[in-house]
Amino acid sequence: QVLTWRSSSKDMLPLERERQSVTAALQDAVNRFQGMVDPDTMAFSADLRSERPVRYDPRALQAVVLNLLTNAYKYSGEEKRITLSSRDEADRVVIEVLDNGTGLTPGEAKRVFQPFYRARRTDGENAAGTGLGLAIARYLVMRHDGTLSVHSEPGRGSTFTISLPGAADTP
Repeated sequence: QVLTWRSSSKDMLPLERERQSVTAALQDAVNRFQGMVDPDTMAFSADLRSERPVRYDPRALQAVVLNLLTNAYKYSGEEKRITLSSRDEADRVVIEVLDNGTGLTPGEAKRVFQPFYRARRTDGENAAGTGLGLAIARYLVMRHDGTLSVHSEPGRGSTFTISLPGAADTP
Protein backbone atom coordinates (compact mmCIF):
# COMPACT_ATOMS: atom_id res chain seq x y z
CA GLN A 1 0.00 0.00 0.00
CA VAL A 2 2.87 2.37 0.69
CA LEU A 3 4.08 1.96 -2.90
CA THR A 4 0.54 2.44 -4.23
CA TRP A 5 0.17 5.59 -2.13
CA ARG A 6 3.51 6.93 -3.35
CA SER A 7 2.50 6.28 -6.98
CA SER A 8 -1.02 7.61 -6.63
CA SER A 9 0.08 10.73 -4.80
CA LYS A 10 2.23 11.66 -7.80
CA ASP A 11 -0.50 10.95 -10.41
CA MET A 12 1.55 8.01 -11.66
CA LEU A 13 -1.12 5.37 -11.08
CA PRO A 14 -2.61 4.78 -14.55
CA LEU A 15 -6.36 4.33 -14.86
CA GLU A 16 -8.01 2.41 -17.68
CA ARG A 17 -11.46 3.95 -17.69
CA GLU A 18 -14.35 2.25 -19.47
CA ARG A 19 -17.93 3.43 -19.96
CA GLN A 20 -20.20 0.90 -18.24
CA SER A 21 -22.44 0.21 -15.26
CA VAL A 22 -20.69 -0.28 -11.93
CA THR A 23 -22.64 -3.45 -11.11
CA ALA A 24 -20.12 -5.99 -12.47
CA ALA A 25 -17.22 -4.31 -10.64
CA LEU A 26 -19.22 -4.21 -7.42
CA GLN A 27 -20.19 -7.87 -7.77
CA ASP A 28 -16.52 -8.77 -8.32
CA ALA A 29 -15.62 -6.88 -5.12
CA VAL A 30 -18.38 -8.74 -3.25
CA ASN A 31 -17.09 -12.09 -4.53
CA ARG A 32 -13.55 -11.29 -3.44
CA PHE A 33 -14.75 -10.05 -0.04
CA GLN A 34 -16.86 -13.16 0.56
CA GLY A 35 -13.86 -15.31 -0.32
CA MET A 36 -11.76 -13.51 2.31
CA VAL A 37 -14.10 -13.82 5.30
CA ASP A 38 -16.17 -16.56 6.89
CA PRO A 39 -19.76 -15.85 5.78
CA ASP A 40 -21.06 -17.29 9.07
CA THR A 41 -19.41 -14.40 10.98
CA MET A 42 -21.67 -11.69 9.54
CA ALA A 43 -24.96 -10.75 7.97
CA PHE A 44 -24.11 -9.36 4.54
CA SER A 45 -26.43 -7.98 1.89
CA ALA A 46 -25.94 -6.33 -1.48
CA ASP A 47 -28.60 -4.22 -3.18
CA LEU A 48 -27.06 -3.28 -6.53
CA ARG A 49 -29.64 -1.21 -8.42
CA SER A 50 -27.52 1.22 -10.41
CA GLU A 51 -27.82 0.95 -14.18
CA ARG A 52 -26.39 4.33 -15.26
CA PRO A 53 -23.07 4.03 -17.10
CA VAL A 54 -19.99 5.62 -15.54
CA ARG A 55 -16.50 6.15 -16.98
CA TYR A 56 -14.31 4.29 -14.51
CA ASP A 57 -11.47 1.83 -14.08
CA PRO A 58 -13.08 -1.45 -12.90
CA ARG A 59 -9.95 -2.59 -11.02
CA ALA A 60 -9.70 0.72 -9.16
CA LEU A 61 -13.38 0.70 -8.17
CA GLN A 62 -13.15 -2.93 -7.04
CA ALA A 63 -10.14 -2.03 -4.87
CA VAL A 64 -11.98 0.91 -3.30
CA VAL A 65 -15.12 -1.09 -2.53
CA LEU A 66 -13.13 -4.07 -1.26
CA ASN A 67 -11.25 -1.72 1.09
CA LEU A 68 -14.54 -0.32 2.41
CA LEU A 69 -16.00 -3.80 2.90
CA THR A 70 -12.95 -5.15 4.72
CA ASN A 71 -12.85 -2.05 6.95
CA ALA A 72 -16.54 -2.55 7.75
CA TYR A 73 -15.72 -6.12 8.73
CA LYS A 74 -12.68 -5.14 10.82
CA TYR A 75 -14.46 -2.37 12.69
CA SER A 76 -17.71 -4.20 13.46
CA GLY A 77 -18.32 -6.19 16.62
CA GLU A 78 -19.28 -9.83 16.95
CA GLU A 79 -22.71 -9.41 15.32
CA LYS A 80 -21.49 -7.88 12.08
CA ARG A 81 -24.08 -6.41 9.68
CA ILE A 82 -22.70 -5.02 6.44
CA THR A 83 -24.64 -3.72 3.45
CA LEU A 84 -23.40 -2.68 0.03
CA SER A 85 -25.78 -0.72 -2.18
CA SER A 86 -25.73 1.19 -5.44
CA ARG A 87 -28.34 3.44 -6.99
CA ASP A 88 -28.78 6.10 -9.66
CA GLU A 89 -29.40 9.54 -8.22
CA ALA A 90 -29.94 12.54 -10.53
CA ASP A 91 -26.90 12.45 -12.86
CA ARG A 92 -24.71 10.41 -10.50
CA VAL A 93 -24.18 6.86 -9.27
CA VAL A 94 -24.11 6.46 -5.50
CA ILE A 95 -22.43 3.47 -3.85
CA GLU A 96 -22.69 2.96 -0.10
CA VAL A 97 -21.11 0.59 2.40
CA LEU A 98 -22.97 0.58 5.69
CA ASP A 99 -21.92 -1.24 8.86
CA ASN A 100 -23.00 -1.59 12.47
CA GLY A 101 -19.48 -1.10 13.82
CA THR A 102 -18.02 1.15 16.46
CA GLY A 103 -18.64 4.30 14.46
CA LEU A 104 -16.42 7.34 14.43
CA THR A 105 -16.33 10.47 16.54
CA PRO A 106 -16.55 13.73 14.54
CA GLY A 107 -12.79 14.16 15.01
CA GLU A 108 -12.06 10.66 13.72
CA ALA A 109 -14.40 11.16 10.75
CA LYS A 110 -12.39 14.26 9.76
CA ARG A 111 -9.10 12.35 9.95
CA VAL A 112 -10.06 8.91 8.64
CA PHE A 113 -9.01 9.73 5.04
CA GLN A 114 -5.60 11.08 6.08
CA PRO A 115 -2.60 8.89 5.25
CA PHE A 116 -1.43 6.65 8.11
CA TYR A 117 -4.44 7.39 10.34
CA ARG A 118 -6.07 4.33 11.93
CA ALA A 119 -9.18 4.38 14.09
CA ARG A 120 -9.60 2.04 17.04
CA ARG A 121 -11.58 -1.20 16.70
CA THR A 122 -14.52 -2.26 18.89
CA ASP A 123 -12.14 -3.97 21.31
CA GLY A 124 -10.10 -0.78 21.74
CA GLU A 125 -7.12 -2.14 19.85
CA ASN A 126 -5.60 -0.64 16.72
CA ALA A 127 -6.62 -2.51 13.59
CA ALA A 128 -3.96 -4.14 11.48
CA GLY A 129 -2.83 -2.20 8.45
CA THR A 130 -0.86 0.83 7.42
CA GLY A 131 -3.59 3.43 7.61
CA LEU A 132 -3.34 4.09 3.88
CA GLY A 133 -6.38 2.20 2.57
CA LEU A 134 -8.93 5.01 2.93
CA ALA A 135 -6.46 7.66 1.75
CA ILE A 136 -5.82 5.65 -1.41
CA ALA A 137 -9.53 4.92 -1.81
CA ARG A 138 -10.44 8.60 -1.62
CA TYR A 139 -7.67 9.51 -4.04
CA LEU A 140 -8.83 6.90 -6.57
CA VAL A 141 -12.43 8.11 -6.32
CA MET A 142 -11.26 11.71 -6.83
CA ARG A 143 -9.34 10.57 -9.95
CA HIS A 144 -12.76 9.49 -11.28
CA ASP A 145 -14.18 13.00 -10.59
CA GLY A 146 -16.11 11.56 -7.68
CA THR A 147 -16.30 11.94 -3.92
CA LEU A 148 -15.84 9.56 -1.00
CA SER A 149 -17.35 10.64 2.30
CA VAL A 150 -18.34 9.15 5.64
CA HIS A 151 -21.31 9.62 7.93
CA SER A 152 -20.83 8.04 11.30
CA GLU A 153 -21.85 8.14 14.95
CA PRO A 154 -20.04 6.42 17.81
CA GLY A 155 -21.77 3.17 18.69
CA ARG A 156 -24.04 3.32 15.62
CA GLY A 157 -21.73 2.34 12.77
CA SER A 158 -20.63 4.11 9.64
CA THR A 159 -21.81 4.71 6.10
CA PHE A 160 -19.13 5.34 3.49
CA THR A 161 -20.55 6.93 0.33
CA ILE A 162 -18.99 7.03 -3.12
CA SER A 163 -20.59 9.41 -5.60
CA LEU A 164 -19.51 9.17 -9.24
CA PRO A 165 -20.68 11.26 -12.20
CA GLY A 166 -22.73 9.42 -14.79
CA ALA A 167 -21.11 9.11 -18.22
CA ALA A 168 -22.32 11.27 -21.08
CA ASP A 169 -24.74 9.65 -23.50
CA THR A 170 -22.05 9.38 -26.16
CA PRO A 171 -19.69 6.40 -25.84
